[in-house]
Amino acid sequence: MKRRWIWIGGIVLAAGLIALAARFFASPRLHGEAVRPAKAVADFTLQSDHGPVRLSDFRGRLVVFFFAYTYCPDVAPTAMSTIKGAMNRLGDDARQVQVILVSVDPQRDTPDRLGGYARNFRPDFIGITGTTAEIDQVTADFGVIYRINPPESASGDYTVDHSSSILLIDQDGKLAYSWPFTVSAEDLAADLQVLIRQP
Repeated sequence: MKRRWIWIGGIVLAAGLIALAARFFASPRLHGEAVRPAKAVADFTLQSDHGPVRLSDFRGRLVVFFFAYTYCPDVAPTAMSTIKGAMNRLGDDARQVQVILVSVDPQRDTPDRLGGYARNFRPDFIGITGTTAEIDQVTADFGVIYRINPPESASGDYTVDHSSSILLIDQDGKLAYSWPFTVSAEDLAADLQVLIRQP
């Protein structure tokens, strides 16, 4: 009888240890959505206020992309503030991540305007733009959709509808992850910490 209880106790202990190990070694649950399989993105060159910027310049680092425009009244400032909050939470790990804002309003977003806008959130953020044809090529490769709406008759001002996902290019230059712009800075930072350490 004693042996039977020892045997049962051993089974319960082993099951507990297996469950504990599974929880410890399991991949952390991320808050966004993985792109499966990760999508190769063609290298491109767009203009910043400090000169040309190529995607390949950042090989070996994570690159967080957001496509928006400086006149955006809500989505762009919300997303950029969230990304800023996430980067601030990364501490020294922030050096492993580059944040790039790509304009979908090339007519109004000059490199100077875009660069100043991006650095208003964090000094190491980069803003890039180009011709309409160049922007169309890059947005198509990233799966980003945008549409410039007709201007208002009186003021001539216009809005731009655009995809609002925060996108991640991995260390190999592949589109690997995305988050809704409503993700919290805490959750985005936690995910970036995990992705920085992935082989």
